[in-house]
Amino acid sequence: MLKDEEIRTVMIMFGAYWLTYAYNTSYFGVYMQKLGGDYLLVGIANMLNAVAEIPFHIGPGRRWMKRIGVRNALIVCTVTGIIRWTICAITRDPYILTFTMIMNGIMLVPTVIDVVEYLYAKAPEGYKTSVQTALRTPFMQGGQLLAYFGGGLLVGYLSAHGYNGIRITYAVSALVSVAVLIYVLISGEAAQKKKIQ
Repeated sequence: MLKDEEIRTVMIMFGAYWLTYAYNTSYFGVYMQKLGGDYLLVGIANMLNAVAEIPFHIGPGRRWMKRIGVRNALIVCTVTGIIRWTICAITRDPYILTFTMIMNGIMLVPTVIDVVEYLYAKAPEGYKTSVQTALRTPFMQGGQLLAYFGGGLLVGYLSAHGYNGIRITYAVSALVSVAVLIYVLISGEAAQKKKIQ
């Protein structure tokens, strides 16, 4: 199924989301404290995160996802990620960091729900559940493992050399999202040219 350009593109955006999201999950609380915040702000951030998901489960966000399709929804997620990780990289204000969690509603729900429904619809009869597992697991787990191990190594290396490792790795997360967006736009344009020919 990964030979299909659209499925491959969707799964690359899916994997990139989990890579950057897992890094944020690992370091958000630590970074909050480094910026002078406390665990109350971490709790508020997680509350905002949960509230931001509601429109995408039962409200207009759900209709929006259906209308534009999974590929475009994930492009919006990727652009949101670029903005979010850039803000995290440059802010020195714990309150601004707290409010970046609102963006997670835009990113998480389309990634989790839309991709599952998309793979279910694309999979051959009799393989719908196994295809979801076979495609989602390596991209999700691969992204998370790379974030936990690679992100930790990068933060540790940069911090040991006198840099703000957490801040720089947030910037790297933004660059990863930029690279994925460029790939998606270029591959989409190439696929469109093939159709015309």
